[in-house]
Amino acid sequence: MGKLCGSVQSPWGGYGSSRGEAIVPKEKIKHRTSKFVLASRSAVTITEMNILTTPTPTTSETVTIAVTEIMGHNLCIANVDGQKVCEAIAGALRSGKRVIVSFKDGEDITSAFLADAIGHLYALFPEDFLEANLRAIDMEPDDAADLTYTVRWVKKYLKDPERFIAAARDAFGDDYE
Repeated sequence: MGKLCGSVQSPWGGYGSSRGEAIVPKEKIKHRTSKFVLASRSAVTITEMNILTTPTPTTSETVTIAVTEIMGHNLCIANVDGQKVCEAIAGALRSGKRVIVSFKDGEDITSAFLADAIGHLYALFPEDFLEANLRAIDMEPDDAADLTYTVRWVKKYLKDPERFIAAARDAFGDDYE
């Protein structure tokens, strides 16, 4: 894990070392694991934290998309709702905005929903573009870990989809389409 020390202003508004490790005041940390730190919206990340769950400052070039407002309810379960969220995010990114996706009041967040809402963006935009312009906030630690896991598998799939299709055919036989 990155050290909690340094003194250089980071591009995200926090302070950290010249190696990109960030300072996160102890009172701002809500949850810490060996993989990432989830902190309040005003805190910054440690090097190993998932880039999507890193808080970002709001500027005139930033739009916040509340998933519950897009869906009209708070259950983050259905693929069709994930697709609606993805379309809203993609539209904002295409218009040149940085996007903060708020999961405030979202409940029962599933991997399928996250794959359609966030994961599908990796098929539409380059990874480095998303890392620079997309953040997710207001997530419980378990949901943030699920987002990290889901995005990791989406990226693996997109690098070699034939490998995944072959594995599915091996598992399900000729019935797999």
